[in-house]
Amino acid sequence: MVNFGGLSLPHVSTIKQQVTRTYLEVPLPYRVFDYKADLGGQGSGFTIDGFCQSADSVTKAQIDALSDGTARILDLEEAFLQPFDNVLYYQSPPSWTVDTTAAHLGGSPFTILAATSNYMYFGYHGKFNKIQFLLSQLGSYPGGLLWEYSQGNANWNTLTPSSDGTGSLSASGTVVFTPPSDWQMDTVNSILNMFWVRVSALSVTTQAKASQIFMNPCFLCILLNPLYTYDVTEWDKIAYELTFQQQENPLIASAVTKGFEPAGFDPTGFN
Repeated sequence: MVNFGGLSLPHVSTIKQQVTRTYLEVPLPYRVFDYKADLGGQGSGFTIDGFCQSADSVTKAQIDALSDGTARILDLEEAFLQPFDNVLYYQSPPSWTVDTTAAHLGGSPFTILAATSNYMYFGYHGKFNKIQFLLSQLGSYPGGLLWEYSQGNANWNTLTPSSDGTGSLSASGTVVFTPPSDWQMDTVNSILNMFWVRVSALSVTTQAKASQIFMNPCFLCILLNPLYTYDVTEWDKIAYELTFQQQENPLIASAVTKGFEPAGFDPTGFN
């Protein structure tokens, strides 16, 4: 399922994502090829194809109404599950464990919350609305969990999940929430330019351990002019092509590049 602005798009057949980036090329002495730096992204674009029929609850008119220039959340609803850029485990006294690779590739179960003073941090360069846990050891946290999101400048605010399929990490499942409007990038453990969510436990009976953790990215987009095709052989079927343009969360240059790099092969041999 694909959801835009609360409307589930019917009969989606294909989803294409395009990412536009900006580069700066600089000529340097004694080099045949310029050097270039990645300045970052300009946001993602999406093209979604599908069709609607007269029997569907979603109509062409409802889709058209969403192309009014208003930015809304485009949720691909787990069609594009992604690994986090950073998964960090904080223990007090100050100690950090990087679980990013284990959370992505699996094979090495890692502790989520062993004490009430611990935090698990999840960081990504864009916003997300679901965290999926595959647990190797089920946890027991009778007092429940406290979820928080970054507001910038080391400030945190409470995040209330709309649903918790894990039952406070007592089962494998997905935690779902609405991205807060004041969610901001911040720095955690010297890692810059990430949207962060963190979780802690109010009480611990049995610590949970995870095999893998993924997230569902979501995108604040506008819907451009929809295109429709009518099939004369199927009078009640209307094919649509919808183009969405992201309005925030472009990739940050510092997250994906370390400065200038060769734009091509340099036959002179100069470094």
